[in-house]
Amino acid sequence: DLYSFCTLLAVMSKVQEEDVRKRKAAIDSDDETDEEEERAKEKTTFNKVTVAVLQQSDLVGVMLHSNLIRRYVLYVSLACLAVTFALGFWLSFTQDPDNFDNVILDAAPGKPKAIPVATFFWVLGSTLFAFAMWPVYHLTTLPLMFVLFMGFLHSMRLIPGKKKKN
Repeated sequence: DLYSFCTLLAVMSKVQEEDVRKRKAAIDSDDETDEEEERAKEKTTFNKVTVAVLQQSDLVGVMLHSNLIRRYVLYVSLACLAVTFALGFWLSFTQDPDNFDNVILDAAPGKPKAIPVATFFWVLGSTLFAFAMWPVYHLTTLPLMFVLFMGFLHSMRLIPGKKKKN
């Protein structure tokens, strides 16, 4: 009977379409899970590299005990970098992620523009830090600074902040 055969084909095609949809949904959820795992690995990998570079270069020991370092320049650079860290923590905990453009383009009188201020202090602090450390590390100061900068960026991504509104 041709009618029952066509009905059976229609039902089978619907079942097959639903099966394909379920498989695609499962693959998409697996892709999202894989992407989340890759992001988590990426977040922690550069932090591990930064810690390894800090240990190999003995940066903390050199900062504490070396007589070649320009001390006052180092102290000013560390103060500038502390301002940058403080602004980063302040932004991550107090600002709404959905309305983050208002922080950058803030037009309210008497309220500082946080991103340009943080950028200024980061550039000033890292330049002074490189100048203070140059007598010890010479040309390797620049790659060391790059690794520290990337480690800073990746560590700031790990700070829990305000949740996005759904």
